[in-house]
Amino acid sequence: MDWLAWQEGLHHQEIDLGLERVGQVARELNLPNEHSTITVAGTNGKGSCIHYLQSIFLARGLSVGTFTSPHLTRYNERVRVNGTPVADDALVDAFHRINTARQQIPLTYFEFSTLAALDIFAKRDLDVQLLEVGLGGRLDATNIVDANIAIITSIDLDHQAWLGNTREAIGFEKAGILKPDSRGICGDPNPPDSIAQAAAGCGCEMDFLTRDFGFEDGVHDWCYWDSDGDVGHLPKLKNHSDVQMANAACAIRATRVSGLPIRDNHYLALSETVVPGRAEIVSGDVNTLLDVAHNPASVRVLRERLDQMDSQRVLGVVGMLADKDVEDTLAPMVGAVDYWYVGQIHHHRAMDAFVLARLLKRIGAKEVRDFDSVEQAVSVAKTDSVKGDTLLIFGSFHTVGAALSVGI
Repeated sequence: MDWLAWQEGLHHQEIDLGLERVGQVARELNLPNEHSTITVAGTNGKGSCIHYLQSIFLARGLSVGTFTSPHLTRYNERVRVNGTPVADDALVDAFHRINTARQQIPLTYFEFSTLAALDIFAKRDLDVQLLEVGLGGRLDATNIVDANIAIITSIDLDHQAWLGNTREAIGFEKAGILKPDSRGICGDPNPPDSIAQAAAGCGCEMDFLTRDFGFEDGVHDWCYWDSDGDVGHLPKLKNHSDVQMANAACAIRATRVSGLPIRDNHYLALSETVVPGRAEIVSGDVNTLLDVAHNPASVRVLRERLDQMDSQRVLGVVGMLADKDVEDTLAPMVGAVDYWYVGQIHHHRAMDAFVLARLLKRIGAKEVRDFDSVEQAVSVAKTDSVKGDTLLIFGSFHTVGAALSVGI
């Protein structure tokens, strides 16, 4: 059976927020498991924070299960044990168990993957499991687990159709992962009041960036601080920026209050952590900058990273999903990109490349071409580039994944 294609058609809706169905199947599987759990929600920065957490725990020699989504090139990336994607047979075995347990209950693609991760982790001797929230928090499938520590990285506008049109409303949904007698950590420097209110309402002790923990940037390094004392000077991160230091600071704070035996020297692993597809630079005669940024907040950060690069010209490959705030997302890049290559994403929610190209021209882009696929757009952009250029690839996980699949 082609399990993944079958799962995509199992439920009549791609997104169906709620815990009743997935919770019922989880109980049939005797899930969730009893592992120590850190759950990470937020508009942006979830994946980075998860990777930083994983690096710290692995540096200590602990056994770690990691669930993230979506994947870039292979589904197996979603479920990792000690940093390594699980094998196909482990996933297929989990899918069989879930399908038997669900009986006639329809599950979404994401719910299936969440249950598969928890089922696989339950059969491993783990010290900690790290779960990335898919959408929102309160009604996301990962919220069937009562996490020991819940991290909210940032709050901004995205997925408004499901989460609301204000930061306060979105903050309320994200704060749904906070649980009584647990620890909450927020990395947003200006969090909506709804997060503190939710924490107080459920009896969750909350740490906020700049109030309870934080960081200071230096010329050659950076320093983390909290009420327990400074960690000390740390080497620069691979993608060093205020946003990534905030994500790393959330990870450090979580490990310090986790009760697990972490020492300051284990934080040195952060400087070697590569977060695939997040401001990832592939160096060469033509430098390539890959980023899954797909909303206005994340693209503003990407623009800052692009401006730091010494580029003769910038050739931009982009593809986006139609349900995103496409115009406001692309606007910060119009003045930075010299030549645009719009690739067609092959996904049912994808924006038509021709329509996307027309939108770019309408908001001021001058040199715009559209292609039948992201792969084709990347190929032509690479051919057109010369030494000293920067090849920028962004707009979606699907865009970056397609580019990686053909080699950069």
